Amino acid sequence: MTKTYRLKAMVFVRMLSEVTLFVIFMALPVVLMTLGKFMQLSIPGRAVFITLAVLGLCLLPFYGFITWQVRTDASGITCVSLFKRQFCEWGVVRGLSRRSSWNWLRYVIETRDGEISFPVMLKDCDDLVDTIRQCLPAGGPASRGTNKLFEHDKVAAFWQLGQVVYGFVFIAIIWTFFATLHVKTTSDWWLLLSFSVVATIVLLWRTVVIALMPLKVEVTAEKLLLKNLFFERGYLWGDLRAVKPSSPFLPEGFTINTRKMSYLVGSNMNAADELQEILVAKIPAEQKIENRKAQH
Repeated sequence: MTKTYRLKAMVFVRMLSEVTLFVIFMALPVVLMTLGKFMQLSIPGRAVFITLAVLGLCLLPFYGFITWQVRTDASGITCVSLFKRQFCEWGVVRGLSRRSSWNWLRYVIETRDGEISFPVMLKDCDDLVDTIRQCLPAGGPASRGTNKLFEHDKVAAFWQLGQVVYGFVFIAIIWTFFATLHVKTTSDWWLLLSFSVVATIVLLWRTVVIALMPLKVEVTAEKLLLKNLFFERGYLWGDLRAVKPSSPFLPEGFTINTRKMSYLVGSNMNAADELQEILVAKIPAEQKIENRKAQH
């Protein structure tokens, strides 16, 4: 049965607005030159318009390679972008992994002839992923070799560090606001203090969790190795307690609960879905029973 998957409507609208913005960036200097206004601008003003035009010229072509439609049928899978159309038969599909480059999340279909990718923002993407996985060779992720390394790309790691800095800056802003704001009554002062304390606790907790997010996760036959900005630790599989979705207050991903502490793994880690599947399979059977009892 033929089935078509397209970008979500909101994603398509956002991309269209970004493309429009870049086109405007490129058109502005031309329009100003045509009207004879460009040379009347100051040198910094002209530099800004030229920089924006170059930025638009460099970034705009990338949108032509984004897969906006995927179609599956009995013969195989077809990925369509503005500049190219790729097709592969089900028989040549060898693997499926989720990757992140420049913080761009996508699924990559590995075939005998190369790779085909599509973004995670497709409507009903999970259904598409399940369809592809049903056509994979026997043996899921948990059975592929004994050692496997999962890691962030450099842009995602930089963004993680930026979120840590942002958290501390926001805490400083809260207390600066508290110190400079003059309230008329004692009750208002206590209310503002309570808000500042609660907001600080939440932001500090969130910032610490993000700071401890692993940059690399290595799965071996004996243990789990985690490396973040500050340290590297290993845990035997018997120390693994649970793998749960992240809190709504944290970035999207899942948490790894061990005997000693928990770690958040962001969804922008390469093959994060495969890592999650492996970890769930590695949870000791006794612990799985305890987790089920706790849920009920």
